[in-house]
Order: sequence, then structure tokens, then C-alpha cells
Amino acid sequence: MKRFASYLTLACMMAMMILPGGAARAAGVDSLEVSAEIAVFSSTSEKLVRTCGKTASLSDLSGDEYYTYFFTLRNNGKETVSIRNMQVSVDGSEKWGWKDFTLEPNTYIRLHVYYSNMKIRQTEGEHTVAWYIDGQEIHRESFRLSEEMDWDEVFPAPSNAEISQHNRQSAMRSPYLHAWVGLDDEDRFTEYSVDFRADMLPKATYLCLANMRMDLTPLKKRYSNVHTEYEYVNMYAGFQRRWTDKVSILSFWDIYYTDSSGRQQTLRAKRIYPEEGGNDSFTGEGEGAHTLVPYEWQEDKWYRMLLQSLPSHETGTTHVEQWVCDLESGEWTMLCRYDTGIPDSTFRGPLCFFLENFDNEYSGEVRTMAVCNVRVKDLSGRWRGIDSAYIGSSGGLPKHDGSYAYGSDGDRFWMITSGVGGDWYGQGRVRQNKTFRVSHVSSDSPY
Repeated sequence: MKRFASYLTLACMMAMMILPGGAARAAGVDSLEVSAEIAVFSSTSEKLVRTCGKTASLSDLSGDEYYTYFFTLRNNGKETVSIRNMQVSVDGSEKWGWKDFTLEPNTYIRLHVYYSNMKIRQTEGEHTVAWYIDGQEIHRESFRLSEEMDWDEVFPAPSNAEISQHNRQSAMRSPYLHAWVGLDDEDRFTEYSVDFRADMLPKATYLCLANMRMDLTPLKKRYSNVHTEYEYVNMYAGFQRRWTDKVSILSFWDIYYTDSSGRQQTLRAKRIYPEEGGNDSFTGEGEGAHTLVPYEWQEDKWYRMLLQSLPSHETGTTHVEQWVCDLESGEWTMLCRYDTGIPDSTFRGPLCFFLENFDNEYSGEVRTMAVCNVRVKDLSGRWRGIDSAYIGSSGGLPKHDGSYAYGSDGDRFWMITSGVGGDWYGQGRVRQNKTFRVSHVSSDSPY
């Protein structure tokens, strides 16, 4: 796990240390330890009510409570440290400061942003906070404030009796909903990050967060007839609740080409982590390799998935890593790593996410998907937030039926489905595919 820190230092809350006089250095210096989280304070007394980690719901506030950002400096050194000109900025605001102070050995101080500065920042979405000492940034972190989705307002949910009756006789899956985000075919990017949540997560549910492709241009320069089963998709990644467990999934379709001798060849991605090799092939919708990793993701919680395409100097090919972050705790987990076998490649648009029921025996259940903070890291190294998605439904095989709704609000794209209702092919509330937008996007680094 040593590589973890090199890519995800801020997100996994690695401590940053500060030397006397405000000079910041990497972890390992015997001086000050930094940590930060969301906290609830009273606006009248400015006293701490409770702490919340990295995410919090705006609906959980009551009375005179408000959300702020709670910063802790701990002196682990043997000498007293003088802190001069301690300041904070929220979402690029002006810097607000505290009086100079000293910190004795083995003591700590906890600071928060007061209500007068936070009252207009109690808004849904991701917020970035930066702390400074003597003008130098010493810590930066992102936090999320969210509104609970009122699903009853957008979807007439079936009763438990209706769901049970439907499940006993259903021969079809519930509606399949997809969303193509605002990326062009020619967009190339080295990393992709997305925040996701499932408020209702029954068995046989798949939240695919990246139905996308690797750029095959480097292979096409070497070989002829380079192709995959589907033109615009050769990989996907996401999370499933299966029949007895919950898992992450990362899949790569086989790549076919004709070599210089005129022979047909197949290139299959090779798993490197959690362990090399193994029987991880799939068939049924084309052929390829995939990995399922146990990950106990929960309802009503925000998570972040990260995909990275990385050049390997050892193999001369492109590797892909899949990570997940529990946004409440800030803990990152590396799920798997693949050698794609493609030299000098990156990710390439377009890109889609979708909500799927993959077993008709559970098709009557209500399942939901919410997605926000879609962003990619372009070839210049800059992160770019994506604020649009073309959302719609698809029929075809396997057969689907039921009711559904989808849309967006200021922070998220959302989907909800059930096999109960029967408006899939035009009856009742069938919706027209269209482009939706969100107003809150982030172009900050997700880690």
C-alpha cells in the first residue's frame, strides 16, 4: 500500500507537519499534526454540538445549529511552537484569521469557522477548505453537505404487497436507465472521479459508474483491424449488491487485432491486484476479464470511485487502478489494478453511468442511484468538472418492464426504478430522454 500515499495523500488524511515559523513539510517531522472534519456548532453560543466526519446531511440540523469546519493542530514535538497569522478560506473566500498563539509540547488546539462567515455557505454540494499559517497553505480538504432526496415527491412507490406479488410472477427485469455525461468522443483523460449513493439498494442491483473505453489509437498505429465487441465501450466499473454479498466490479472486454503476419490476435487485460492471474473471465455480452472485490457499501451513504490510467515503466503498457473512498470517514481503499496491455493509452470519451436490475426475481424492488461531482483529469493535468448528462431509458433484450423516474437537482443526477407499474413501453409516465444539468460541480482534485 505504499503507492496509496503518493496518489491520495489528502483524501486519506495523511498528517501534514508544520515546522516552527510556519514552514510546511511532509509527514515524518516531529512537530505539528493536522486534521479536519465537519462539525455542528451552536450559532448563539459558538459551542461544539457534535462532529460529523467528511459528509453531513443538511436535514440533520435543528434549532440554532449550523455546519462548520473543525480544524485540529496537535504539537507532537518537544519544543513550544509559535503559530503566526493562522487563517482559513472556504470555497475560495477571503481569508479569515485567528489571533497568534503558541502550542506547548503534547498539546493541541481546535479551531472552527464562526457562524457569521458560514451562514451563507450552508449549501448542498462539495466545499473545499484551505488553512494557512503565515500566508503558506498547510492543509486543504474537501467536504460534502447534502440534502436528503425526497423520493416520494418524484416517484409513486409500490407497496410491499405489490412488490412481493410482482416478484413471484415477474419474467422481466425492471427498467434500465442510463446517463451519458458531457464528454466528447475525442476527449482523453487520465483519471475519472465520481461520487455516488444508493438510498434503496435491494438484491440484484448494479450501479455502473463508468461505462467507457480505453483509447486504442496506439494499438491502431501498430496493427490493423483493431476493435472490441462494442464500438464505444471496452470497459466498465461500479458496484453491485448481489444475492449474498456486495462487491465492486471492474471489467475489460477483449481487444481483437490482426498482427503483421496477418494472424488474428486477442488481447486480454491481466489482473495484477489483489492477486495476479486467476479465472476472472466473463462471457454472455462479449468476452473479457473482470474482477469482483468484496466491499460492504451501504445505503444512505456517499462514496467516491476513482479510476486512474497509469503508465508502467516495467511493462511498457498502461495500467488501470480502481479506488473507492468512504466519504464519511475519508478512508480510501484500493480495489484492483489491471495491466490493459495497451501501450501509451488513456481513457477516452464518451462515458456513461447506469442503474440496472440484473435478476427478474427481484425486479419489483425499488432501487435508486444518485451521482454527483463527475470530473476528469485531462492530459494537461487539470481536473474538469462535468455539469451535464443525457439521461434516458433503453428497451431491447433482456426484456424490461415497470416504472421509473430520473432527473437532476442543484447537486446530483438521480434515477429510481421498480418493475411494478408497467409504463416502460409507453403507458403512463414514460419520459423522454433529455439532457439534465447540475449547478454544483467541482474541478478540484478529488483526493
